[in-house]
Amino acid sequence: MMKDKDPDRTNIGNVLLALGMINEAQLSEAIGQQRGDPDALLGRLLIAMGVISEADLETALSAQDGLRSRRRGPRVMAEAKIARHRVKRVMDIAGRVAERGHRVTQALSEKRRSGEFLSVAPFLEKGK
Repeated sequence: MMKDKDPDRTNIGNVLLALGMINEAQLSEAIGQQRGDPDALLGRLLIAMGVISEADLETALSAQDGLRSRRRGPRVMAEAKIARHRVKRVMDIAGRVAERGHRVTQALSEKRRSGEFLSVAPFLEKGK
């Protein structure tokens, strides 16, 4: 999590980091922009930067509310929400990696059958 002057793990930047929705560099950039406009809300800046969506911000604010609750139940639920979101992100990444591997394997098999040379570079490009 972000180590700044405010070590509060419930500030929105740290909640977004915990959810895996942003990284340290994106948070630092948004905080830098916020210093130029102290009235700007960090979540809104991140949306304007295209880093998170409205839905992401709503999820983070909901988790933040739970983490700040004095009651144990909402805090536990917020921690569970963060854990579920992290697992979902890992599963999404694993699925994309598996899909790329499958496409490379298929292409290699097809090219091997036809005797053609194959470059795997197109499969390694982002977004393919």
